[in-house]
Amino acid sequence: MRLILPKKLIADPAKLTRALINAMNGVAKDIQVDFKTTTQSWEHKVDFPIQQPNAYRRIVATDDEVYGWVNDGTKAHDIFPKKKILVFKTPFKPKTVPNKIMSGPGSKGTNVAISKRGVHHPGTKARKFDVAIKNKWDKEFGVIMQRALDSEI
Repeated sequence: MRLILPKKLIADPAKLTRALINAMNGVAKDIQVDFKTTTQSWEHKVDFPIQQPNAYRRIVATDDEVYGWVNDGTKAHDIFPKKKILVFKTPFKPKTVPNKIMSGPGSKGTNVAISKRGVHHPGTKARKFDVAIKNKWDKEFGVIMQRALDSEI
């Protein structure tokens, strides 16, 4: 068996490398947009920088603590007043839902609740934005990279 390669491939591998790197940079920016979409309605701003540890690797991540609480969820915990009383509004409606790349208006509520002793918070269900984004791009990444190669061949 003899391997036959198109002459264009043999002649200019730098074009293929450039096409793959450009496609990878484009996908990283698209992933960054997905992460930003999960926080677009938040008052708390979160940054998702794109890191490039080497020519063929991109990392889109954040070390934001609040984002971690929402993405990973929290356990049930007690909340105590910082001063003499704890004041909050109900009913709370979250801006995000698990396994969805989105962020909506949500609501703090309109009824005022007051507690001198504190409250038991049931915890926050993990939104798993990172998993939803990974699943989306696992399906699309190969197609995008193949398209980049095809355009150069």
